[in-house]
Amino acid sequence: MDQNSCGTLIKQIHDELEKNANNAMRADDITIAQCSVLLALHEASEQQLTLKELERLLRVAQSTAAGIVSRLEQKGLAEGFASPEDKRIKTVRI
Repeated sequence: MDQNSCGTLIKQIHDELEKNANNAMRADDITIAQCSVLLALHEASEQQLTLKELERLLRVAQSTAAGIVSRLEQKGLAEGFASPEDKRIKTVRI
């Protein structure tokens, strides 16, 4: 692969911006991914989304979304619970 391809350069810029954002937010004990989840929840109706909706919005795997939510729960910033209609569906709220 060409080291200077446009896609490669965009990826490098993205990675550097994300690293800088995470470093800046470290003092508040939050990551850019956790912030993205909180923003998505804040903007959602009733400030809650299913884990599947978060996966789709963030374009991440189920295990990644579950890990982010788990860390937010440990910090007391989000709460996960089973959907009243279907206990297999995990819903997350602020």
